[in-house]
Amino acid sequence: MDNWFNRLVVQSNGRPFTLDEAERIAEFAESLPDRLAAAKRLEESQKWLAKQLSDVVAPKAHNWGLPKDPFTNDFTQTLSAIAQAMLLDDTAMLDQSVIAPFNTLAEALDIPSDELGELYTIAWEALSRRLDPKSVTLFLPYFSYTARGLQASDFESMIETPMPAFTTAALTV
Repeated sequence: MDNWFNRLVVQSNGRPFTLDEAERIAEFAESLPDRLAAAKRLEESQKWLAKQLSDVVAPKAHNWGLPKDPFTNDFTQTLSAIAQAMLLDDTAMLDQSVIAPFNTLAEALDIPSDELGELYTIAWEALSRRLDPKSVTLFLPYFSYTARGLQASDFESMIETPMPAFTTAALTV
């Protein structure tokens, strides 16, 4: 699995970590219990979210020539990839696990990718009301990254929760 921590270990090639690298590792380790709890809450919300999205997805799926329920369920399963990226504190993982496949799907359906990105905006709007504030803070950068990657332009305007001043996801190694 290629995430920031694995890249850091390979890049360090046995040298001691710099102060910034060590701080990032410590911060990540300290945040793991909260990250695990947030991932569990998201997983527990997937069936609920599928029901919430059913009315929104049905007309879109019909227009796209897709069956509503399987598409809704497949979509909610992509949230597992978002949870994994959040757990590993690495938005770049979403490029291959969510954004590229959805861009390919949009191309195959001959629709703009922002129509699929809009589903992440709608899902976030529902989930952000259901999840606790800590989980919302942890997931926000990953939903935002995914929606922006699919050119969903209205994601930022739908965010009611202010972005924290500092998150480890904003750091790059």
